[in-house]
Amino acid sequence: MAAKKTKAKVKKIDLMNSPLEAIGPYKPKRGEAYMCDAQLDYFKTLLTQWKENLINEVDRTVVHMKDEASNFPDPNDRATQESEFGLELRTRDRERKLLKKITSTLSRIDDGDYGYCEETGEEIGLKRLQARPVATLSLEAQERRELSEKQYRDRDDRYRQKQRRLRDSLLRIILNIKGGSPLHHRVHFTLDLLSRQLQVFSMQKSIKVNGS
Repeated sequence: MAAKKTKAKVKKIDLMNSPLEAIGPYKPKRGEAYMCDAQLDYFKTLLTQWKENLINEVDRTVVHMKDEASNFPDPNDRATQESEFGLELRTRDRERKLLKKITSTLSRIDDGDYGYCEETGEEIGLKRLQARPVATLSLEAQERRELSEKQYRDRDDRYRQKQRRLRDSLLRIILNIKGGSPLHHRVHFTLDLLSRQLQVFSMQKSIKVNGS
């Protein structure tokens, strides 16, 4: 009886995360100083390996797209290929941005700034750095930044909602004009009012953003 052929499953590497699983976690010695040579060497190795993995994947993508690129006569086949290539290119773009971060982080190691928060100068901590080796902020500083960004987005959303309500009001007025003043006077008055309201909201938004 012929033995069944089985294909070995190849575990795909998640390039958006560091190769921590392959290299293993760092185990500090008792009394070891923070960001000593051993720790810096470990993170430099981790980041360098991550960078190489990303570069290899970019090269693989270029070769793959050249090999797979075909002028399909069927529009559906062409659309499918374009969609697949588009998705792959978006993934590579995210990896390209990550590659830039890794390169910047390696420079921080060489400059002696690695492991310390850019905002407060406090230690980022080994645990956080192993989870995210490209981190430049402490956990507390990162949470403050995310909260500030969320508040800014919320203000921006409220501003856009006010704009939409004003536009809707204008449209309703134009569509439901009845008697009274001539049409062009009513529209002119409403447009002028809308313009002033938007200027006020814009000024309020600018003041809030600059003061935050």
